[in-house]
Amino acid sequence: MNNVLNIGHFGKAIALTTSLLSIFSPITILAIVIFVFILTDFILGITVSFKIRKEGFISKKAWKTAWKLIGAEICVILAYLLDTYVVSFIPVMFLPNIFAGFICGFDLWSILTNLALLSDHPVFGLIKKWGKREIEHKMKINIVED
Repeated sequence: MNNVLNIGHFGKAIALTTSLLSIFSPITILAIVIFVFILTDFILGITVSFKIRKEGFISKKAWKTAWKLIGAEICVILAYLLDTYVVSFIPVMFLPNIFAGFICGFDLWSILTNLALLSDHPVFGLIKKWGKREIEHKMKINIVED
């Protein structure tokens, strides 16, 4: 009986880690969605580099993508902590969803650009132009692209 309760230091570390990670279980799906968007953008970006720009794989851009993924996930985690534990007196803020929406929206923009370059299909260019027009109209800003 004594051996069952004696889990040792490693077991205690695993129990503590699992307990801490369970705090973030409500935003697991957001983390996965962000990962999928950034990964899709990364794969399409590499494809554009090879096929269109004839640059090949650039390690510096890959590291920027890795840092973007880490930064995006950290922002959503911090927004969740802020929303849940700091400003919990304001009902229904959904800060993590708002942050994830911005991050995925910008990556979707990049995905559309890459798809327009790869496929030469006008639908991707039209969607991008329509989105730009809607954003400029609703937010009363001008978007200048490189």
